[in-house]
Amino acid sequence: MKLSPSDKELYYKLYPSLMAWVNNKFKIIPDCETSQNFIHDIDHHERMEIRDKMFDNKRNLITEYIRLNPDDLLLHELSIIKSWENAIFGEFFIFRHLKKYTVFIKSSDKPKAYGVIGIETALNDLVPDTPSLVKTALLPLNGQIIYD
Repeated sequence: MKLSPSDKELYYKLYPSLMAWVNNKFKIIPDCETSQNFIHDIDHHERMEIRDKMFDNKRNLITEYIRLNPDDLLLHELSIIKSWENAIFGEFFIFRHLKKYTVFIKSSDKPKAYGVIGIETALNDLVPDTPSLVKTALLPLNGQIIYD
């Protein structure tokens, strides 16, 4: 299963906007354009560097981003970004693909399972072999859980 076209568009508006702002604040990738679209044009490893920095201090950074609202987002869009304070970051086992979602299990002393859906591509197409270990963030989006 994957996001609806409208939720996919919303995700690709909000998440890159936040990441571009984090990059601009910390100059992780110097001389990089800070528009929302830049995130699609940079290397995967550079994107992960920004993501890791963002999740090192997600509550403070998200609060500051919302306060500044540098991209003039609407209230409901800011509330989605606010919900990302509850994102869970770390290593997960992609355990099993089901019809409605893929089961991710948090790699920790107290494992917990999450039903995660794909953004553009169903996760069983993206990661066909299970179990697989991944480092990602699980993000709430309109009552669903997605990954970054």
